[in-house]
Amino acid sequence: MTGNTDGKETLPELRQMLIYANRIGITIAEHSYQSNNKTELEKYLRKSGLLENKKDFLKLGIIPENADEPALIEGIKKLIS
Repeated sequence: MTGNTDGKETLPELRQMLIYANRIGITIAEHSYQSNNKTELEKYLRKSGLLENKKDFLKLGIIPENADEPALIEGIKKLIS
């Protein structure tokens, strides 16, 4: 996503996908160097309002770097619930 730090390329594509997709799940795998900071993707997704306005169709999951198998399974369940 180099050069797409504000979502101007991604957000229109997500909006288009939401027209014909039943559900979209996005997972961010955190790294220890960013654990206190949100990724650019998370920032512009939250700012866009899509996560709230399309909450039945668009889900965001954030998985810590050191997630074990049960945590990964819970993350997947959250995305598909």
